[in-house]
Amino acid sequence: MNEIPSGKFYPIPFWGPIVVGTLLGCGGMFLPFDKGLKSIENGSPWPLQSSFYAAFTYHILAHDPNFKKYTNLSLSEESARFGVVVGIVLIALLQTFFGDDFNPFRPVHNFMYVVTGIRSGRVNSKKTEVKKNQKKNK
Repeated sequence: MNEIPSGKFYPIPFWGPIVVGTLLGCGGMFLPFDKGLKSIENGSPWPLQSSFYAAFTYHILAHDPNFKKYTNLSLSEESARFGVVVGIVLIALLQTFFGDDFNPFRPVHNFMYVVTGIRSGRVNSKKTEVKKNQKKNK
């Protein structure tokens, strides 16, 4: 099998593996194909975000020579995979206790929305909306 060669500015192919990993992690969101991009028209839901974070983290930890060089941390592919799985499971457990719309990266997202001037497309989960309505009715 042939590998895609790295570009002239970075020692490894960078965005290709991350994009492919993201699509493999959340590709079902776009099926059937007649739905188009309706699943992300109100912002990127957690399945899309988690697959991006997992692909990005795994690629950096397992394959990026600059990460290994600057952190003096050398992880095997198995260790990187285990770390990503543990992170996703921990976030799923936190979502169980704090609600479906819990996202540990929300402060970063909010900061980036302010810096870039892009409006947040975040939509609350049904559980959160029900809780808000219950508080209003009390």
